[in-house]
Amino acid sequence: MVLLVAACEVSDNPGPSTAIVAPVDVLDEGLEIIEAKAYFADRVDWQGVDEDASRLAQSDPSMVDVHRFLEDVLRDLGDRHSQLITADPSSRADTGDRPAGQVDDGVGYVHVPAIATSDETAQAAYRDAGLEVLSGDACGWIVDVRLNGGGTIYPMFASIAPLLGPGAAVSYVERDGTELTISINKDGGVEAPDGTVLVSGAEPIDASEVEAPVAVLQHFSTASSGEGVVLALRNQAGTRTFGTETRGVPTANDGFDLPDGSTLGLTIAVGTNANGRRYEGAIAPDEPVPYPASRRSDLVGDPVYEAAHGWLRQHPRCS
Repeated sequence: MVLLVAACEVSDNPGPSTAIVAPVDVLDEGLEIIEAKAYFADRVDWQGVDEDASRLAQSDPSMVDVHRFLEDVLRDLGDRHSQLITADPSSRADTGDRPAGQVDDGVGYVHVPAIATSDETAQAAYRDAGLEVLSGDACGWIVDVRLNGGGTIYPMFASIAPLLGPGAAVSYVERDGTELTISINKDGGVEAPDGTVLVSGAEPIDASEVEAPVAVLQHFSTASSGEGVVLALRNQAGTRTFGTETRGVPTANDGFDLPDGSTLGLTIAVGTNANGRRYEGAIAPDEPVPYPASRRSDLVGDPVYEAAHGWLRQHPRCS
């Protein structure tokens, strides 16, 4: 797994192991990882967990029993994001949904959907679709992530890199205070915290686009990496958000392989804004507009879209 997918993407684990693995070994290693790495590990009654785990180990448990126990501990974390993944990660197919949009009365609109794949070709296609929309002549942009429930954050950032600009896009903070920053380079490429380019850029960033005002449409359906997009855009001075509170999992997950071939998708860090504020729950909009999430074909009469469009039309760059 690539660090900081901020979603439920997992490692390149080949799937369940064919080797004989003792369930108690999976139990011990899983609990050790959760206690050592989980951001919210201090919410767990570890003394009680250890006592229950000892009784389970003495009962000759099956692997199913161990998985259920680990899932119970993950629920105790309360982050609503950590999970035990037992399916083969290769079964996670790309939906093929790509950014799309339009320019209406000088205001641009781009829908940024979820994407959950590490396939480079699919990520490049997703990036290019967003950049094609942003190539339109607009005085300001509406970025719609209301239906973005998460996935792989890097292509999402690459698709709107001209609006984010070069430099730090968003940071996640581990429980010990270690800051992990995802950045945009001058060519629009997206870099992991260690500087590795995860999605290459397609073209140099135009400074005039970075200065454009941006309205972000968010909703309770906006989760995980979708919330990461919200945080990254909120770090821009000219951004205003519209809609409802997000789902409340603006966190970063990492994958930890267990001996039986399963994977702990564990929340290890929480998102922050440019001032260092940590977001451990729902992100409130600047301008609340309660309304169900709309699809791109439903923009006419959509009060969230209309509120954002009206705000942009009154902006000095658009008036």
